[in-house]
Amino acid sequence: MDDFSISEDTIVTNTQTARTLRRADVVFLLDCTGTMKTILRAVTSAITEVADLYSKSKVQIRLGLVEYRDTTQEADAHLNRMHFHTFAGNSNFTRDIDEYIDTLKTLKAEGGGPLPESTYDALAHACNEGDWDSKADKILVLFSDAIPYRFGKIAENLDHLCDILKEKK
Repeated sequence: MDDFSISEDTIVTNTQTARTLRRADVVFLLDCTGTMKTILRAVTSAITEVADLYSKSKVQIRLGLVEYRDTTQEADAHLNRMHFHTFAGNSNFTRDIDEYIDTLKTLKAEGGGPLPESTYDALAHACNEGDWDSKADKILVLFSDAIPYRFGKIAENLDHLCDILKEKK
């Protein structure tokens, strides 16, 4: 795991030295379970501010959005549990902030059960499913109010998730 370090608290961090960022694909992953209902508005505001910061910094960004819910709750089978949104041009990314914000506003916090959530699978899904720009830096930003399951359906465990993340870098 050359580019990542894992602490006892299972936090994955990049250990590469800083460099200038000029082009980036930024995916926001949002836990859309019921407990996030009051948080989604604040997240929309924060994402708008982040996109504005990138723009002012002369960084070309494409924004992506993954909404996820607990994949283990059978009662939620009717909900879209893991979804990488598609924007104009049939891409998982957009440069149009207004289009992105409009999509954010359609999200509904519903479903989910007791902690934990399917966070590892959401991160793996984002890596595996998006039409990422191979020449851009890849940034994943996760918003959740729950701890992750230690074992998932896509990412079997934390080590497997790190392997998936390294492949995508």
